[in-house]
Amino acid sequence: IWMVDLGKKSTVNGVVILTWQGTGQDKITPYTDYVHNLDKLSVYVSDKPKLNSTGLSNEQKCGAITRMNTALFNPRLHFDCGDPQDGRFVYVKATGVPNRWKKHFTVVLCEVMVY
Repeated sequence: IWMVDLGKKSTVNGVVILTWQGTGQDKITPYTDYVHNLDKLSVYVSDKPKLNSTGLSNEQKCGAITRMNTALFNPRLHFDCGDPQDGRFVYVKATGVPNRWKKHFTVVLCEVMVY
């Protein structure tokens, strides 16, 4: 879970995330191998700091992007809240693919823009 403190309660309409799309340190491993076990990224808006996965389940979800149609693997991810949401903290939660033996994945968030 990644979190940003906006400094004060703000209205959030959406979030745009730019992800890293390069190769690994070995110069061979592509980005898709790093996120192979990643199933979904979800964005939440809250007034509460330092929430864990359990705490986020009771908070406002702005939106989610899944691996369906490879949407999750795009270099630019746009989360539209639908209805504006008020809060001071914005969270990005990564969820792994269920029922997979290997649960490791990496997500590199290069830039997160809240509007």
